[in-house]
Amino acid sequence: MWEINEEQLTATKYIDFLKRTDLGSQYSKEPFRERISKLVNNTSISLVARNENGLIVGILFGLTIMHIVFM
Repeated sequence: MWEINEEQLTATKYIDFLKRTDLGSQYSKEPFRERISKLVNNTSISLVARNENGLIVGILFGLTIMHIVFM
């Protein structure tokens, strides 16, 4: 069973996900936290998949045309 919830993903939660999955190795090491915060705070659409225990298992970020126009 799945459900849809609205939530604001934080940089801390995203960094935890990156560390657990080793996807963080794809990002430059410096300035890692600053770059991740900027990414999370400037994304207009995100989709977070969680397992039955609430642990993040996947994340999708996207930009809308309106976001690009007003940047």
